[in-house]
Amino acid sequence: GSAEIIQNLVSDFNLVKTDGAGIYMWRNRDVRITGNLVRNGIGARGGVPWTQPAPHGIYLDDQTEDVRIAGNSVLNVEGHGIFLHN
Repeated sequence: GSAEIIQNLVSDFNLVKTDGAGIYMWRNRDVRITGNLVRNGIGARGGVPWTQPAPHGIYLDDQTEDVRIAGNSVLNVEGHGIFLHN
């Protein structure tokens, strides 16, 4: 469904899991992501066969549409700042 993610601090995430993000959504529409600070996506690599960095700052997963992203800062994540998948 629709959502607003506004002016949050998301820090030190993916300490146990590898695949994820500070702000993650799947099958959402009509979303506003504004003025957030996302930092320190580390990723736990033990026991995972992936070679690519997986923790992303903002991750828009399958069937997410009509998203407005503005004025966010992403720093110190192993993956992408903003990742659009499918």
